[in-house]
Amino acid sequence: MLDTMFEVSRKRPTGVTAIAVLLCIQGIFRVLVAVFFLFGALLGGWALTTSSVVVGVITGILAAIVGMVTLYFAWGLWTLKRWAYWATVILMVLDLLGSVFEFTQPITGIWTIWGGVIIPAVVLIYFLAASGVRKAFQA
Repeated sequence: MLDTMFEVSRKRPTGVTAIAVLLCIQGIFRVLVAVFFLFGALLGGWALTTSSVVVGVITGILAAIVGMVTLYFAWGLWTLKRWAYWATVILMVLDLLGSVFEFTQPITGIWTIWGGVIIPAVVLIYFLAASGVRKAFQA
């Protein structure tokens, strides 16, 4: 409680603001995907490539968890929490690794390349190369 009362207000870099908004959009999208999978599974697997209800429910729950964690990271970036810097770096690395797997699948579109590779790569480069970003997260 005392930590927040005496905290010096810091200026959030514009790039961090943009990344926080982007992460928020990504988190909302992931939660919507989770709802889609859960409804698809509960309505008999009509939206799934495997008609297994269990797979749909598990996928929906995992997507919901990842979406909520992403929204929490976006809030951490917005409020310049120290942990949010490294949490976002780890999340972007995991997104890049997931995109490598997607490239091995037969159907890859332009959105896979844009959303799965370019955005996380730009975020990582910005977070690791811009000195003002690290300073903003140091209290």
